[in-house]
Amino acid sequence: MVSIQLIMSCNDTANQPDKVAKVDTPKTDALIPVSAPPKQMQLKATAHLIYKDGSLSKFDILNDKSVALWNVVAAGGDAEQASEKVQLMLSGTMDSVSVLVKNGKKTVVDEKNVTVAGDKIYKLNNTGCSDVIVAIQRNAVVKYRDTISFRCGE
Repeated sequence: MVSIQLIMSCNDTANQPDKVAKVDTPKTDALIPVSAPPKQMQLKATAHLIYKDGSLSKFDILNDKSVALWNVVAAGGDAEQASEKVQLMLSGTMDSVSVLVKNGKKTVVDEKNVTVAGDKIYKLNNTGCSDVIVAIQRNAVVKYRDTISFRCGE
């Protein structure tokens, strides 16, 4: 809010015609356009084992490389229960992305022109013995690429 203070002195105004002083005051309710900063597009990928009872692992098998994923189909390694499924979640904001997920040599997700606004969840079946590769691109530029390293054996 702008405050204007006028100070006038009293003079002999008897011989002067009436004058009205015009004061230009700025409009306080005028909107000044401000350009917003560009929206930062960020995407985070996480993955958790889906156990036989439907619960999720407490650890992120995509980003925590200290987790042992040996024989998880039989509750081996760091798995708390047997698991043959993975929940992959993309979180954040990004448009026009391509999502490619391979389970071993088999492509299980191949989506183009995907918009993520919040959380986008993929459920991957028959996991546990082969590497799962997650690759996300935007405008032919790799935004994310990582591998879940499952192993099986005696």
